[in-house]
Amino acid sequence: MKVRYTYRLRPSKTARRRLMREWGMCRYVWNRMVEESKRRHELNRDEGRLHDEEFGDKTAQRYLTILRNLTCDEHGDRWLREGSVVAQQQTVRDFSKARKKALLDRKNGIAPGKRAGLPRFKSKRDSTATLNYTTRGFSLYDDDGGTRLRLAGGIGIPVVWSRPLPGKPSSVRVSQDTDGHWYASFVVDKPAETPLPETGRAIGIDPGVSTLMTCATIDGNGIVDETGAYDLPHPEYGRKAHLELARLQRRMAKERRPKRQKPSNRYLKNKRRAAESNAAS
Repeated sequence: MKVRYTYRLRPSKTARRRLMREWGMCRYVWNRMVEESKRRHELNRDEGRLHDEEFGDKTAQRYLTILRNLTCDEHGDRWLREGSVVAQQQTVRDFSKARKKALLDRKNGIAPGKRAGLPRFKSKRDSTATLNYTTRGFSLYDDDGGTRLRLAGGIGIPVVWSRPLPGKPSSVRVSQDTDGHWYASFVVDKPAETPLPETGRAIGIDPGVSTLMTCATIDGNGIVDETGAYDLPHPEYGRKAHLELARLQRRMAKERRPKRQKPSNRYLKNKRRAAESNAAS
C-alpha cells in the first residue's frame, strides 16, 4: 500500500533561491507545453479534426528534449539544461496527465461545469512552487547527526522528522505553501497492518454543534452509552482566526489592483498573513 508522509523543510537562503530557480525552469517548461498544445490544437481544428490527441506524453517528452537543447539566453547559454531533468520530466508528465483527463471528459460529453479543464499558463505571481522527483533525483543522507534531503543539483535541505518513514521512499514532492513554508511529501510502500481482534464493542462518532465530536459507545452486552462521557469538547480556537481572516480579506479587497498591474507590497503582505490565519482556523 502506497502512502504519503509529509514533513516540514528548513531550507537555507541559498537552498530557497536554488529551489525557486528550479521551479522557474519547471514553470517555463509547463507554459511552453501549454503553448505548444494550443498551437497544435488550432492546427488540428483548421484541418477539421475535433480532438488533438497527438500531443501525448511521449511526444511531450521529445518536445522537452528539444526545449533543453535549443532554449538559450542572450549570451547563447542553454540555461534550461542547468536544471534537473528529473523535475522537468515530472512536470511534463503532470501536464500530460491533466491534458489527457480534460480531453477524455470532453470526449465523454461531461458538462462544462463538471469536467476537467485543459492546462493553463502558470504565472510567477499566482502559482506556488511544486517540484516532483523520482529516485533518480533525490536521496537521503546523514549529516551532523540528522538525515537530510538532497535533491538533484546538490541542494541539501534539513528535514523536520516528526515521525520515522516506514520504508524507503520511491518519490518526493517538494512544495511551498502560500505563507512561504516548504514541505517534502514522500511516497513509501507501507505494509498492511494486521487487524486487531474483535472485542464486540463499538463506538459511533458524529460532528456535533455544542461539541466538536459526539460519541456513543456500545459494550460487549449491547448496552448503548449516550451520556457524553467520551464527547470531545469544542476548543473554539478558530473564532478569533476567522475574525482576523475577514479583516485581512477586507484589506486585500481595498488594495487589489487590476490583473495586469503588479500588486503592491502591502497587498502581498496581507495575502501572506491571510494565508497564515486561514491555516490556523
